[in-house]
Amino acid sequence: MGMPRLVSALKPTSLTVTFMPFPTAVLGAVKDTHHLEVVFYAASLTATSLALVLMWTYARTHGLLLPGLPPEQIRRFTIGSLVTLAVFVVSIAAAFLGLIAAAICWVAMMPATGLALRRKATA
Repeated sequence: MGMPRLVSALKPTSLTVTFMPFPTAVLGAVKDTHHLEVVFYAASLTATSLALVLMWTYARTHGLLLPGLPPEQIRRFTIGSLVTLAVFVVSIAAAFLGLIAAAICWVAMMPATGLALRRKATA
């Protein structure tokens, strides 16, 4: 009963992941002075991240995770996926400034996730 629902929840994530080669090719091929290829790539990353967050939330709230999965591991993945989504949303705005600005956001994802996990653990 749970597996067909999980497969349905995976479809949007799979679609966004399989779409990623297109924005990647655009990013590599187009040299737009308005940085629209970077914005398109950042928006595609955001859509993929959002689909993953929605799939994870659906699986978590409908009891579709592996039985016995430690609550700390669930918490860490949830926080990590939300921070990733937030960074990608911010990178869309940064992408209007260019690839370097967007890439700085993407590189900042790891420390931002670490900070969020430490902050949540102490709260």
